[in-house]
This record gives sequence, structure tokens and C-alpha cells, in this order.
Amino acid sequence: MKSIIRQFLNKESVVNKGEFNVDSLIFVVNKYPIGVVWLLWTIYLGVDILTRIYSNVDFASVKIIALHYFAGGFFQQFVFFVFLPNVLYLKKWKKLTVLLIFFFIAYLFLKLFFLDKPLSEAIDSKGFIVKEGMRVFQFQIYIVALWGMVVAIKTNSEKNRLQLDYDRIRIDHTSIQLNPHMVINLFSGFAASIYPLSRDLYEDFNNFSALLSYCYKDPRFPNFLNEEVQAMEYLISCQKSRFPGKLGFNLTHQLDLVQCSRLVIPKGALMSFVENAFKHGRCFDPNTPCILNMRLVMLEDGCQRFIFAIDNAKDISAPKQSSQFGIKAVNRILAHHFIDHYQLFISETHTDFSVFLYIDYEGNFTNWSA
Repeated sequence: MKSIIRQFLNKESVVNKGEFNVDSLIFVVNKYPIGVVWLLWTIYLGVDILTRIYSNVDFASVKIIALHYFAGGFFQQFVFFVFLPNVLYLKKWKKLTVLLIFFFIAYLFLKLFFLDKPLSEAIDSKGFIVKEGMRVFQFQIYIVALWGMVVAIKTNSEKNRLQLDYDRIRIDHTSIQLNPHMVINLFSGFAASIYPLSRDLYEDFNNFSALLSYCYKDPRFPNFLNEEVQAMEYLISCQKSRFPGKLGFNLTHQLDLVQCSRLVIPKGALMSFVENAFKHGRCFDPNTPCILNMRLVMLEDGCQRFIFAIDNAKDISAPKQSSQFGIKAVNRILAHHFIDHYQLFISETHTDFSVFLYIDYEGNFTNWSA
């Protein structure tokens, strides 16, 4: 009895242990919806007949019963497959409502034609319309519920199919890629072999290997501020090796990397600004270096404020119009993770482009929502 009361109050669920095959029922409803609509309508007619027999109520003529069954079934099928989808999906409610009223009026005329009473006999038109309207429309509650269930089944089936296709694509994509650990280990092995020949090249290999390790990191897992800072340092170091004596990029920071290892930041959030500076800025002229400064300060309320500022001269040879999709995307990501705990400012002139960002961490801000 206690279990029944808990189930009644929705405190305990009854678990299907395999005695009832839910999947088979869902398959039938999904594959044969017309049959299910007519089956329910037939059951509805059967219950009405049994009720009349049990209550000793007189039956109408066979023509009227047939009219109720076939016209009503046609009406339910029209509502299920035409009216509800068009009204709810395509918003074509005016045309479909007029058509629905037309079918109902045609049904009324057919019933008047098949009535055993002569047409000259007085008929309460208002009562007749209300009674027949209730007869036709009272079943719509079940039809709407069934339609919602079928839509939910089809939506879930489509979702499962898309998920399966996605999993297959992901497996195919992974199968044609080299294992990240193997790639990084290969670079580390090459670096060890190069060390006796060139210390500088050994350092370049190590920096590039560390940068690859950052790039391969799954963005769904927490990324910490020290990792982001080190990744930017590796990128700048690799670019300096790539363009010896040509790259003008000054990075300075006043950061305790141990402290930064407890502060989360979305992967690529800061790196995107550095990459944009290389892509759109004039960073390969030592006379106009890109300047990047980062620091972490303690506020009076106990929060730690991370400050990021980057300024670079614009490359006039680059396209003058930019979609700035990267900046917009980064701003959306920061808004998702930090909500109102950050501010991003963009300043752009004809010759310069600047980004100023600060993030307030309340204590050791380690909460992360992917």
C-alpha cells in the first residue's frame, strides 16, 4: 500500500522489466499511424455500441451508424495528417480552418439526408449542430495526443539517426587521423635525436611539440590560464623561428603560472586574438611590433582580475572589411562561461587594432560548464 501511495504521488516509478515490449508498440505506431487512428476510432465505436446495449438505448439506422463511422474516421484522419501538421508547422491555419468547417457542414447535410425523419418535420437546428459538433470533436483530444506522441517518436528516431551518423563520421574522421600521442612522441623523439646537432633546433622542436599538444587537447575538458599563456608563448616562439629577425612581437606578463593553474579559461579564447594579430596585423616589421601584456591583480573584494591587452598595427594590404567572426565567437564563448564576470573592449582605427579584456575570478574560480 505504501508503494502505491508513493507511485500516486510520483515519488516512485514502476520500472518495465521486459514483460512489456515498448519498442514494438512504438514501431507499430510509427510505421502504421493511419491504421492506429482507425483502430482507435473503431474501438471508440465499439465502446459506444456496448454502452448502448448495456443501457438498453435504441440504435440509429445502419446508414446513420455507417455515416458516423466513415465520416468521423475521415475527419480524424484529415485532422491527424493534414490539419495539425499544416497549422503547427506551416502556420496555414486560415485555409485549413475553412476546409475543416466545410467538411463539417458537408457532414451535417449528409446526416440530414440520411435521417429517417422527413425534412418537413421540425428540427432543433441549434441543438442538432451542437450535438453533432460534440460527436465529431470530442475525439479530437485523443487524436491530438496521438499526433503529439507520433511526432515525438519521429523526432526521437531522427535524433537517434543523426547521432548514429555523427558517431560514424567521428569514427571515420578519427580513423584517418594520426594518434595525437604518437605525433607528439614522434616530435619528442626527433628533438632528442637533433639535440647533439643543434640546441636551437632542439628547442624549436620542443616548442612546436608543446603547441601541438595544446591544439590536440579536447575543448570539452577544462583549460587553465597557465596552459593558455604557455600556448601563446610557444606560438610566438615558433613564429620567431619561422621568420628569424623579421617578427616584431613583444610579450610581457606579470603572472604566477602556479596560481594561474587554478583559473579556468576556454581553450583558444586568448590564442584567437594572437592568431588574429598574425593574420591581420603588421607583425613582421620590427619597427611596428605587436605588444601583448598580461597580468593578474587582486581586487579589494578578494576577486582576482586577469587583464589581457594586445595592440598591433593594421596591415593595410589585408582586406579592409572583416567579418570579425573570430572575435564575435570568442565573445559568445566568454559570455557563456563567465556571464557578467568579464568585459571585452575592441578599439580600431585606420592604422591600429587593440583588444582589452579582463576577467574577474572569485577566489579560485574552478567551476566549469562545457
